[in-house]
Formats: sequence, C-alpha cells, structure tokens
Amino acid sequence: MRIETKMVAGVIVACTQMITPGQLSAGEKPTEIRACQSVSPANYIVLGYGIVHNLPAGRVLKERWNADGSIEGMRINRDGDKLLEADYRGSWKQLLNCEVEVRRINGTRASETRDIIDLKGHASRALSFTPGTTLGKQYWLNKIDQCTNKTLQGQWIGEFSGKVLKGNKWQPYEAVGKLIIEGTRLQGSLISSKAGKLETTEIEGIARLESSCFGKLQWRDQEGRSRSERLLISGDGQRVILLRTDPSLFSIGLIEKEK
Repeated sequence: MRIETKMVAGVIVACTQMITPGQLSAGEKPTEIRACQSVSPANYIVLGYGIVHNLPAGRVLKERWNADGSIEGMRINRDGDKLLEADYRGSWKQLLNCEVEVRRINGTRASETRDIIDLKGHASRALSFTPGTTLGKQYWLNKIDQCTNKTLQGQWIGEFSGKVLKGNKWQPYEAVGKLIIEGTRLQGSLISSKAGKLETTEIEGIARLESSCFGKLQWRDQEGRSRSERLLISGDGQRVILLRTDPSLFSIGLIEKEK
C-alpha cells in the first residue's frame, strides 16, 4: 500500500493506492538481477546451529576453500551432549543461481550442504542436506589466518541460542552477555532465559587462545557453578564463535568486539 497526498478543495488529504506484491508503480524500474562470480578461494570461520536426529547441534568451523575445488579445515561439532574435535577435508562444486554444493568428510562420516555465495564469489549462508539433519550455517571471511593472545583482548558483546536439559527433555535457552578479557582474565555479565526462567549473573574466569585461533573459556558464576566453552576467533579480532561444552546446557553464539 502506498500513501499519497493531494489538494482537494483547498485541503490536503491522504489517498491510498493498493499495489499488488511484485507489481511496479509508474516510473519504477525493475531491480537488475546480477549473476554471481565464480567461487573465490578464501578462508572462513563458520557457525552452524540446528537439530541432528532430534538433538540440538552446533558446528564451529575454520576452513579454506581452494581454487581446485577442495576444502580443508578444523572443526568442533556438538550433537546433544557429545563433543567432537577433528581435522577434515571436503570439496565444493558451483551450481547455478549462486548455489554451491559442499561436501565435508571426517573419517567415514560425510556431511553435505547447499550454500549461497555472494556477488564476489564468497560463501555466505548454507543449509544441511544430510539425512536426519536440519541445520543452517553462516560464514565470515577470515582474511587474517593467524592469532595471538592480543587478538582476544578487549570488550565483547553478543547473544547465544541453545537448549537446557530438564529431565529427559531439551528446553529452550537464550542469553545475552558482555565479556571483558584482559590478559587471560575473563569477567562479565550474563542474562539468560532457561525455559522461560530469567536469570542474571556476574561471571569471572580464564580465557586461553591457541595458535590455531581456537581456544577455551572457563568461568564460574555467582552461584559457584563452573562452565566451559570452546571458542574460535577471527584473525582480525572482531568476532568470536562460542560453543558451550557443559553436558546439560547446549548453546552456541557470536560475540563481537565493541569499538
């Protein structure tokens, strides 16, 4: 619906004009559909979240797409309370309409996704095509493929989604938080909703980063409960993917550095 004004008997009145979805109004030109370029070799960090065989699932990947169609990377997978860390290899194959078919192999296990690339040929979003899996992924370019302890320093803010295990059922979990990391010291605050129950707590602990840009957070809240998370930071130090490792609380999220 479009609202227009016009003068009627010296008074400005508003008129509405209904426009059918997809219909162009007079003088408007259709948006040009631009074709995507060929896939560009690049490094990425990747966050995946969804359901695998009725269990909450998270994926944290650091990978390289090569010009010959091969992929190599490191990943942390969590399905329910099971955690797996491993190197892997894979392949990509460009299709029509900015789509790419991606296959990743770790030992005897394989996973497949259908990815969307942007106009510059870089991977952007993906959905899993593996049977029994409903899982989406988001990519970020990782132009700097090296990390030091300084990369993790600063103030961070972000959000987390997941499930908390109540009895034999996984219940909804959401959280937002702010973290401050100085040296290896971690402190901050976390607001969470566990199956609709709101909780606010202060946290403090230790942050450690490995040369691979993976790392670990270990912290306690005000109630004295210990928590741990695996992390992957982008080489430019602007974003961190966090995957909770506590058996009864699954969460995955993204924090970004405050500027």
